[in-house]
Amino acid sequence: MVVLIGLVLAFGLCAVIATLINGFKPSNPAMAVSTAALTVIPAPSSTPIPLPGDGATVTPNPSGDVSHDGIALGMYVQISGTGGDGLKMRVGPGMESDTLFLGMESEVYKVKDGPKDADGYTWWYLEAPYDQTRKGWAASKYLTIVASPH
Repeated sequence: MVVLIGLVLAFGLCAVIATLINGFKPSNPAMAVSTAALTVIPAPSSTPIPLPGDGATVTPNPSGDVSHDGIALGMYVQISGTGGDGLKMRVGPGMESDTLFLGMESEVYKVKDGPKDADGYTWWYLEAPYDQTRKGWAASKYLTIVASPH
């Protein structure tokens, strides 16, 4: 008798669960299919180096001083030539200075200070125009002049 009551209760519980599950199904089967929205964001491309006479504008250098690499205060530069490894942004000019963070290939910065010569490199103090917390000293060997983003 107990077994029969247990079977009846189990059957009844299964029927209730099946009814609840069916109650949550959409009435229109076409609405049951959802489509994912995919947004493709292209990877950054290399920004061309502005050449004299090509119509590109470079932020003027307020001091008029230009180093041998063509970089000057107020210009915008892009990290390039690291092979995708990025560039160590340092506390001060020189290889012995502590690393603050890694600047990524193609990332653009504004030149705020420099030049300083140390360890066989010319160093510039850079600041990201989109994030003032991303700033530090970088070797000009891995910098390319780019047009002002403004």
